[in-house]
Amino acid sequence: MPRQVIVHVFRHGKATGGEKNAELTPEGVEQARKAGWKLLKFLPKKAIIKFYNSPIRRAQQTRKLIEAIVREKRPALEARERYTLAYLKPLAGGVLAEKAKAEAMKDYRKTLIEFPKRLSERTSGRRSIHLIVVSHAGPPALTGFLEQLTGKPIEKLGGNLENCERFTLEFKPRKEPVLRFREHKMRVH
Repeated sequence: MPRQVIVHVFRHGKATGGEKNAELTPEGVEQARKAGWKLLKFLPKKAIIKFYNSPIRRAQQTRKLIEAIVREKRPALEARERYTLAYLKPLAGGVLAEKAKAEAMKDYRKTLIEFPKRLSERTSGRRSIHLIVVSHAGPPALTGFLEQLTGKPIEKLGGNLENCERFTLEFKPRKEPVLRFREHKMRVH
């Protein structure tokens, strides 16, 4: 039986500034911890879980705080690195931060949508796979990606991602992927 794959994408917590090495503020640390506790509600006890983050310090710190809470309460198996790294690295800040052109975003969108579909179809078992990515919101990263997936400007979705806010992409076997963001639930084609 094919597996369900869910990609959880978070914006980092509140930071001391916008530069690459800016650290989380005490408020940002608390936001990340709260995000970890909220995420637990969506993770089955036996899920396969893998974490990724942008190379910027505030995203790394946010991921570590979320991961510490999740690992304590859900000691789960990890997805294999070879299945995920090449496809999730751009979303975590590598390629998307460098390729701001719409065509690059469309190509990446297609890749990210196809990868979890294939992962779902080619792996069998009852445990769902949860891929957790922490990045930053500014264009072309998460904001641009949400706009590409939905075909709507970020303003129509209620504005930019807040600190430690997340959206999910859900891939169920033999079904179209679903994007969940705030009160929006949309099929992704």
